[in-house]
Formats: sequence, C-alpha cells, structure tokens
Amino acid sequence: MAFWIKNNRKEVNLPKVQAVIISGKAKNTQDNLAFAYVGIDFINARYWASMFFQNPLYGVPEMFSEPNLKTVLMKKHPDCSFLIQEYSPATSYLSNEKSFIVPRFINTALDISPPIKEVLKQSKSGLGRIARWVRARNLSYECVNSTEAQQEFYYQMYLPFIRARHEDSALIVSFDGIFSPKVRSDLIMVTKNGQRLAGAVLHYWENRPMLGFFGVKMDKINEIEKAYNGAGYYFPIVELKKKNFHTMFLGGSPAFLLNGINLMKIKLHAQIEAEQPWQNSGMVILSLLKKTDEVKNFLASNPFAFVGKEGALKAAVWLPLNKNPDLTETIRQIGLASRLGFQDVDVFGWHHARQISAIKNEFEKVNLKFRSL
Repeated sequence: MAFWIKNNRKEVNLPKVQAVIISGKAKNTQDNLAFAYVGIDFINARYWASMFFQNPLYGVPEMFSEPNLKTVLMKKHPDCSFLIQEYSPATSYLSNEKSFIVPRFINTALDISPPIKEVLKQSKSGLGRIARWVRARNLSYECVNSTEAQQEFYYQMYLPFIRARHEDSALIVSFDGIFSPKVRSDLIMVTKNGQRLAGAVLHYWENRPMLGFFGVKMDKINEIEKAYNGAGYYFPIVELKKKNFHTMFLGGSPAFLLNGINLMKIKLHAQIEAEQPWQNSGMVILSLLKKTDEVKNFLASNPFAFVGKEGALKAAVWLPLNKNPDLTETIRQIGLASRLGFQDVDVFGWHHARQISAIKNEFEKVNLKFRSL
C-alpha cells in the first residue's frame, strides 16, 4: 500500500505498512511492555504476542510510512519498546546491529539409534524418569490409524488440551491439518487397562518421522499429567525403534529458549537439528526501540535463538542490568543453550562486565561472543 504527496518539484510515492501495538505484562518479569507488530499475518502476530505476554492487549491496526517507521512510531507510541516485522527477502535489509532475525520455531531431533536402555541412560532426568513413571502406572500404548481413533484423539484429547493451555484459538490446528491424507502418519495412543488416556501423532515426511500434536483427556490431566505427557515421548520412541528408525524429529519449538517445550526437550537429551535448524515460516525481525530497565530485565529473563549474518543459528543471552551482576542465571542460560546444541552464543551486556572471564571459564566448548548495545 502507498500514498502520494505533492511538493513543488514532483510527486513522491511513499510506501505505507500496517502496524498494531500489542501490550501486556511481560512473561518472567511481569513488567508492563509493548511492541509494534508490522505485517498482515494476524495469526503470526498473536503467536508472538503469546511469547511475550500472558494476556496481551491488541490495539487498532494503524498505517505508518515505511521510510520513517521507527521515528513516527516512537513519536506516536513512546511506550513501545520493541518492533517486530514480518521477515521476507524483501525486508531482510531492515536487520542491523540492533535487530535480530528470529525464527518462529527451531527444530530439534533425538538420537534413538542406541539400544533403548542406552537412550534412557543418556537422559536420566528426562526419558529415564518417564520410563519409570510409565512402569509405575502400568501404562501401555497402541499404534492406530482408524478414523474413529483419530476423531477420538482430536476432539477428546487434542482440542481440550490445547484450549486449556492456550487461550488463543488461532493457534489450534484443524483436524485435516493434523491427519492429512497427503502425509503418512501414526497415532500413538497411551492406554491403561485398555482405556485410551492420551495420544501423540507421528508424521513421516519423506521417511523422516516427526513427533507432534499431543493430547490428554481432560478428566485425567490433573491426575498424572506429567506421566501422560511424558509417555507421549516415550512410546513413539519404542514404536520407531520397532520400525528401525534411528532418529526421531521433535518438530518445532519456540525460539525463546526458556519455554517449557525447550526445557522438556533438553531433559530428553534432544539437540538442534543439523540440516534444518529452524523453520522459515513466521520468521520476524526483532528490533530494540528503547533501553529501559524493563526492556533489559525482559531480555535477561528471555534468551532466544536468532539467525546470524553468516546463516548459523545462534543463541542470544543477556546480562543482568546491574553494574556488578550476579551471573548465576546467565551461566545457567548458556548451559541450557549448550545442552540444546547451540555452538554459538552471543552474550549481550549494557556495560563492561568484570566477571566475563568467569563465564568463559565455564564453557570451553561453546563459541562465546560478547557484544554491547
């Protein structure tokens, strides 16, 4: 979209873009923040809002001239701290030293080639614990593909489970989206005494088994939810090993590294997928507009993945805003990124930190780069 202005010499065509201001209390800090989302994909906007806020508030869509977007935006909405723009080859020029190309999802995979006992041993706090839960509760599974089972999973497990977890219905996938006839799939149903309690879906993309779409019957979710969710990872591994697969792809998880899905995958001993580390759909350019204490606290509490200039997936970790910060949490975050498979971690600070050497000494195998903004 564009509009025309006249001056004494010529007419100038200035492009305009649509933006909506989204605000709320930030996750992990509870500070009041706001960002401007520029683009036309409202479902994507709602997804990113869910990453930032518990209960986001949406403003009315507005039009801004693109050449002076940040200036006009800050003048009209001085409380706006971040700018999020939909990424495409046409907008890639907008990224700079104060912005990041952030994928909507990063891809992870789990090596299941060793014997099952070795797989469990590698992940004592994850799969090993899940296996003990499964045995203690006498859980089993069945691999089914009937329309009846698919409908039971979708309407009695998936939909209630997702609606309980996500208030935004836009993030729900349709029945045909999960069980498309174009993609081969297996439905793994977790059972106890013959009763179906939970389920998970395996898709086979060009013979690549990918796990996704969990569901639990709501009358069981408060009883032993962790066991059923964990069984949704454990039993697909058992099934895939029967079929002689060596890798289970775990699909996409949010770019924000402290998200519960990523923490679960770390416990499972999963790693970033080498060949396809991120998904292109839904990528954004995240820019910092302000450097308030609220912004600094949010970044220090929410490390995220981004695509570096050389095309590698990196992790961005932020130092606390104190001049003499306690680096315990920073070291924990770098450790989590390393366990997830990040080889490059950029550590951002707002000042010269004397304790940087302490971080370097903790991580010999991680390529740490220290930057200031």
